[in-house]
Amino acid sequence: MVVGGDEYLWTGRIGHVGTGAEVRRCVHLRILAGRRAVLPVVMVSAGPLGPWGAATDCSYPTPGTVRAVLELALAEGWDPRAPDPGFAMLGALDGWELYAPEDEHPRYWLYQRLLAEALPADELALLARIMRDPDPAMAAGTLTWQLDRRAEELLGDAQAFHAWAEQLGRIGADFHRAKLAEWELFRTVTAGEPWSEAALLTATDRSQRQLAERAVDPAALDLLAREGRTRRVRNRAAARLAESRRKRS
Repeated sequence: MVVGGDEYLWTGRIGHVGTGAEVRRCVHLRILAGRRAVLPVVMVSAGPLGPWGAATDCSYPTPGTVRAVLELALAEGWDPRAPDPGFAMLGALDGWELYAPEDEHPRYWLYQRLLAEALPADELALLARIMRDPDPAMAAGTLTWQLDRRAEELLGDAQAFHAWAEQLGRIGADFHRAKLAEWELFRTVTAGEPWSEAALLTATDRSQRQLAERAVDPAALDLLAREGRTRRVRNRAAARLAESRRKRS
């Protein structure tokens, strides 16, 4: 195959990604630019899922599809003459979802950049696409990163926070829904809204540390100072409670 005056070879190997009802057929594509560089791309079928979960299509990438993948990668900045080990791509083409390279680390940094640049209206659709990444652990880690980042930004707007959290909860796993509940506790305590003692005492160590640092409600600080899970939490809450009392006196 010749593109832009350069000759390329390619190979494809059929496989599957995902687990359970989310198993999807994929092709591990490798595009070789002579002896200079290799572009590995995971092409995940975007076809409908069958009764056992896996996509039922039996398509295989044609030379035309491979050419389109290569042209897309070149347009995204892949340079076969001076390959960038950090190059990553997220695309879609002819019934396939494209993820490059196979190494998940460059994709992780790409997803963070895309999410940081995304408009709020595009965030959830982009996250849903990222959650279909061939590496579910990396995808879940990306969602966790975005959850913490956006929750912090939305703390001051209860209505926007609740709307966003409800939609994000449908995309994430139980772990992410638990984190959303902790961010809701953090929001209510720091906003001076009614909060639950039981929820505060059963919160994770990380959540209690955050509240010991940033809560302004004397009752919350007093409870953490007396019954916080760790000595670090109790000491910090007690110090901030004493500081707030000195300021009021």
